[in-house]
This record gives sequence, structure tokens and C-alpha cells, in this order.
Amino acid sequence: MNLNYPFHIANHGQVALTDRDTYIDQLIEQTLFTIPGERLNRPEFGCNIMSLVHQHPNKAQLVTAQYMVEMGLNRSIGKDVKILKVEINAKNEVLYIRIIYEHYQTKQPRTLEFRRDMAG
Repeated sequence: MNLNYPFHIANHGQVALTDRDTYIDQLIEQTLFTIPGERLNRPEFGCNIMSLVHQHPNKAQLVTAQYMVEMGLNRSIGKDVKILKVEINAKNEVLYIRIIYEHYQTKQPRTLEFRRDMAG
């Protein structure tokens, strides 16, 4: 069962569900933007990428963030997908995150891209 995010009740009165690909995409986004320790019952969930949003990261911080994201995603969804590549860049007050992964069952690569404004 793949719950839709954010959790809500659909028009038919039951919990809203989604397809596998959308579920994985939503789980990746949740993992990226959740701070470890934020979820009481899953304190290891997340990867703390938001720590970069309010600063101007240098190359070393971006490389460290890439590692944090890879580890966080592998902990959260490593049983369902293989993370092929994580790219994190900062340019013109914007943080760009690109995740390439493949589902173990389909072997089809998928790409997700996120951007967050760093201007405070």
C-alpha cells in the first residue's frame, strides 16, 4: 500500500493512495527535507540538507551534503531503489539537488530535481 503524501482522505472517504513511482518520489523528497531526529519514532530518518539552505555552501560542504543525502536515502529507501547519482549545486542563491535512481524491480532510471531558495 503506497500512501499519498501529504497524508489525506480522498474524495471516496478512504486514505489517499498513489502509484509506486510517485510514492518513491514523495519518499525521496521527505527524506531530503527532514532533519534527522525530527521524527520521534524514526530518529535516523532524513539527511539534514536543509542546513545548507540558509548559508552559502562551499565546495567541501556540497560534497559532504552529497554524502549525507546518499546515506540518508539508502537508509530510508535502499530496500526499494538503488541510488545511482546525487548532485548538489548552489548557484545564484539557489540550492539544486538532482537524484537519479532505479527501482530494483523495473531497472528503469528516474531523475528527480529539487530547488530551494537560499536567500534569507
